[in-house]
Amino acid sequence: MKKMHIGSPNRGVDISAEVLTVQKPPEFLWYAADEKEAARVRKKGLTPGLFRKSLFETPALARAVGKPYLFRIRAGELYWNGGNFYRSADGIWQTNCVKPEWITEIGMMKGEYDVTESDKAQ
Repeated sequence: MKKMHIGSPNRGVDISAEVLTVQKPPEFLWYAADEKEAARVRKKGLTPGLFRKSLFETPALARAVGKPYLFRIRAGELYWNGGNFYRSADGIWQTNCVKPEWITEIGMMKGEYDVTESDKAQ
């Protein structure tokens, strides 16, 4: 991880930013969405926007963002097919977009969610 200092001492601006580099992700990453966003993910995938999309290494971490719909991203395959993934210092993965064919909806979570072997096989 590199840190980059952006600033202009003469104008009172001082910002530190983390510079992320492309990294190989795990086989699966997880994304959580609210109802409105889940409909958009089903139809268009994770679309490019102002910010990169935050992805998590476990369903439990995705669940921690407080959104009920869980999606599994086939990140390993996507990476080998040209997808770019970035990992921040706090362990959160990011990407710009993921087309629907790389996404499997696991469903609506009602409490704690653990990945089962049948989930992995989908």
